[in-house]
Amino acid sequence: MGIFVLPPPRREATLRKGTTQVEIDQEIVADRLWFLGTLGAERRNFNRCFDERDSQMPFHEAELTWSPWANSRWRFRASYRREHLRAHGDLGVTPLLSEPDLSSRRNVLAGSVRFGWRVGGRLRSVGMRLEGEHRDYEARDPNDLFHFGRSDRRRRLTLTAQIPLRKGWLLSAEAERETNRSSLPSNLPIEPDETTNYTHNVVQFGFGYVFQARRQAAAEETP
Repeated sequence: MGIFVLPPPRREATLRKGTTQVEIDQEIVADRLWFLGTLGAERRNFNRCFDERDSQMPFHEAELTWSPWANSRWRFRASYRREHLRAHGDLGVTPLLSEPDLSSRRNVLAGSVRFGWRVGGRLRSVGMRLEGEHRDYEARDPNDLFHFGRSDRRRRLTLTAQIPLRKGWLLSAEAERETNRSSLPSNLPIEPDETTNYTHNVVQFGFGYVFQARRQAAAEETP
């Protein structure tokens, strides 16, 4: 006679998220070099079934934008962002259960390039952005098999294009490829209960409309 064990019930996770931040936007060299600094914190509050995921995440970011020449068609950006997610983790009100700890430190480097040109006074542009993230989890309980000693490497490549159509309409296109590779301290005896390694590809198209006042302002801007 066999014993059939039912899997644990699946519950829906919902959350409320709020972000507070301040920014410093400074033009360093006229029409050539700009700096953007951001300092803030993000708060997440999950429903009662997932209180261990409630968290606060302070972050800061620095970004430089460079246009090689005044009125240049080329524009380059580079940024560094650091985040420290502090989750509640294991809850004291459930002594017989060990909830996962999602706390982590994240370092994100990104770079992008955009090229714009005009045809008949209308701006066209293509761009590419490459982002890399190193995420180290901070779980202290070795029984938290999927987070203890774990580190992730995430990569995201994004290609964009914007093409104006007639009478203020425009077409935008975007293709994105995201990958994640997880490093765990040892081979796990069971399958992870969450996605660790993955590859995600997205292609999307959209239509937009630019109103007359905005079109006039865009015509006066450098590409």
